[in-house]
Amino acid sequence: MGADFGEEIERRASDAKLILDSYSLYNENMSSYGIGRTGSSGSYTYSATSGFENKPVVYV
Repeated sequence: MGADFGEEIERRASDAKLILDSYSLYNENMSSYGIGRTGSSGSYTYSATSGFENKPVVYV
């Protein structure tokens, strides 16, 4: 489910609000729970952290 969640975030990232993270939806602690973010404001990308691709999402 982790990889699916990352893919879903990526699909929705075309929404400028998520690319900019205007609502501060991403918390840096999420990377410890399998949700990674790279890039900078205006070009963020989201993905499952290595080793978490097939684990459930437990931190949102």
